[in-house]
Amino acid sequence: MNSNKAVKSTKPLFYLIAILIPIVVLVGLESLLRVLNYGEKQAAFIPVPQLSGYLQPNPRLIERYFSVPELAPKVSPDTVYFKAQKAKDTFRIVIQGGSSAAGFPFGRFGSLQGMLQQRFKLAYPDKNIEIINTAMAAVNTFTLVDIQDEILQLEPDLVLVYAGHNEYLGVLGAGSVMGAQSSYGTTLMYLKLKSLRLFKFLEASYQHFKVDAVPSDQANRTVMASAAKGQNIPMDSAVYQQGIHQFSGNLDLLLSKYKQEGVPVYIGNLVSIEKDLIPFSGMNQAYQHALGLFEAKEYEQAKQSFILAKDLDELRFRAPSEFNDIIKAKAKEYDATLVDVETKFREAAPQGILDHSLLLEHVHPTKLGYFLLADAFFESLVTSEIPWVANLETNNAKEWSPISELNERYAVLKMQNLMNGFPFTDTPKILPKIAVETAFDQLLLRRLKGENWLLLQQDLLKFYLQANNLKQAALVAGIIADALVASAESHNTAANLFRKANQLNLALYHQRQSLRLDPDSEKYQMNLAFDLFLANRFDESLLLLHNVKQNTQDLPRVTFFIDKVSTAKEAFSKFKELPER
Repeated sequence: MNSNKAVKSTKPLFYLIAILIPIVVLVGLESLLRVLNYGEKQAAFIPVPQLSGYLQPNPRLIERYFSVPELAPKVSPDTVYFKAQKAKDTFRIVIQGGSSAAGFPFGRFGSLQGMLQQRFKLAYPDKNIEIINTAMAAVNTFTLVDIQDEILQLEPDLVLVYAGHNEYLGVLGAGSVMGAQSSYGTTLMYLKLKSLRLFKFLEASYQHFKVDAVPSDQANRTVMASAAKGQNIPMDSAVYQQGIHQFSGNLDLLLSKYKQEGVPVYIGNLVSIEKDLIPFSGMNQAYQHALGLFEAKEYEQAKQSFILAKDLDELRFRAPSEFNDIIKAKAKEYDATLVDVETKFREAAPQGILDHSLLLEHVHPTKLGYFLLADAFFESLVTSEIPWVANLETNNAKEWSPISELNERYAVLKMQNLMNGFPFTDTPKILPKIAVETAFDQLLLRRLKGENWLLLQQDLLKFYLQANNLKQAALVAGIIADALVASAESHNTAANLFRKANQLNLALYHQRQSLRLDPDSEKYQMNLAFDLFLANRFDESLLLLHNVKQNTQDLPRVTFFIDKVSTAKEAFSKFKELPER
């Protein structure tokens, strides 16, 4: 009797031990893998090795979603350096999205970030507005949600979102071969488990034993070709509805958290080509009908039929129009600002139908298209409650778009290569080699060969200076200065060239950046005083000059400039007092 009681009394202990042993083993294995530095999570932002105190978006971020790195597409966010410790006078904006937000094929300086940054420089040269772009090709809203906490650690003042085209065929998308799970909830759980090293170890072990883990032609395939399973996704099919549920659910997670943290969000609706591109899954009746209506000049009906043809395209490299309804509803629900990109594009498109004048192929804008994308976000900021934002004359901003001629030529060739393969054609052609006849052609050829980007930009700057093309030289110098974010002299060079090219606001911006980096430089103070003088901001110019006067080794020169500015100030005051005729 007593022995039976003893056995019963020990049963709970056995159960507890049975539960604890696997937990202890799992925790131990996780700790061991941490000690061995196995499976460390790819952070969204990493330190810049050669620049202390700066961070950049992680170029290996995409590997976060693949147990075997070789399976990951060769994509990454563009390189942008920014201070790890946000300065008090910095207004920080973070961009989230896919390849259209990243600026493909123009890259950083033709992207939403590059265009918008230039817009802010022109409108507000005295302010330090910092834009960090986390967008990259092949990702969708799962990545946006996944890196949100790391973005919040950067203390953003604003977040801009332009995403949706990769929802089906991007990484973890409902119809993608790249890590897709069986359901939306399963994918969210998968993202949580990915942070465990033991899970990564087990997943990688499984993948390495799979015969088809790494396709033999993976290196030669485009991201688009790698993304599609080869199966179409009909409208209202189970996979189609999964994509709708995924997009809607992820926007709930993303926007609700930003609202909870008090970070304003500006989210753009989506644009994609309607005319000039036969649906990827093949000519459908709606597209044929649209062409007939367009030929008959029934443009409004043609537009609706083109939209329907896009929505019926079963190879879903373009977001269905239903996504724009979701974006509008979620923006309203979570007090985000809806940026009407679609209306901005339709106002600029022939007959309001989106074609190759604004979009290079299916979703990526032309140079003008990227300007319009940034313009839509800029105008939304103008009409917001942010006190320092004011409008800027559009033509002036468009004229100084930060896409160099070399970048534009390179982008055209890059796009030709993309459209020479799946899903644009089943019969790739041998593309003609570029004719190398000029020094500019030599630079383009070097760019195509993948030579060092910075050295190429510096040689391009020399090329324009020798040709006395001050405008292009200034634009390239500005691009170099933005890339070498901690180089005061690069900003000073850009300022001098913008001044010579009669673009005073960009000169003011870059001169102020040089002085931020080296506040004791007499040269930079004198140059900024000269820019302020040219802008008729005489009091600010004199304040700088008197500051220089206290420590200068060249007192006669500084005194001479003080007299000049004082005289100009007096003359300007008298001129303003003259009666109008």
